[in-house]
Amino acid sequence: MLFRSNFSVVFVASERVNDGELDDICARFERPTDVVRLSGEFSYSQAVNAGLVACTTPHAVLLDQFCDVIDSNWIETLTSYMQRDSVAIVAPVLVDQFGITLSSGLGLTPEPHDIGRDRHPNDFGPVGMFAIARECFGVRTRCAVVDVASLKAVGGLSRDYDSGLVDFDLACKLHESGKHAIITPLVKVRLFDDLRMTDDGQRTFASRWGRYIGNDPYTRFETRSRVLTQA
Repeated sequence: MLFRSNFSVVFVASERVNDGELDDICARFERPTDVVRLSGEFSYSQAVNAGLVACTTPHAVLLDQFCDVIDSNWIETLTSYMQRDSVAIVAPVLVDQFGITLSSGLGLTPEPHDIGRDRHPNDFGPVGMFAIARECFGVRTRCAVVDVASLKAVGGLSRDYDSGLVDFDLACKLHESGKHAIITPLVKVRLFDDLRMTDDGQRTFASRWGRYIGNDPYTRFETRSRVLTQA
């Protein structure tokens, strides 16, 4: 398992980050740090894939620069679920700065969406589903523990998306390879970024994985908050 006492850091940086800035960033880490520099185009998918290639351990923690970890022992909590058979990725619930849910997993019924989006933290959802760790079709990769071999086996994150739909694409690839995703409310992480989905990304996703849209084996009903407004 991965604990605070035995992990190392892989930091993926753009070539635009100068040596002084890089030294300052690496000095903030308490553990040995391997730096991977990417030249040319720098995208989220490329950064994650480069980090996975450089990883030398069975499990890795993906952590985006826009994440703020709230809970202590978050690494240990997430990693504990990796001991289950065929689990490829485990993620916390993502919330905004006010604690409102951004993502409690990924659902494909009735359409690709973040489960529990815009729900209040005290709203436990249908039959209390948001109060327990559970399997779901997929999770966001902004903060997640992953099985490195499983992600490498499916080619990592696709470079064909310019938005958050890349996580749905990964979810489909892992699902078809027989792997599972788990979301746990025992860890919450603030995300100071937008989980947008573009029209181009939706068309690309539909052309590849349209058979799963509206046919999610885990989430068969609407979970997003519906805010009533006056006309």
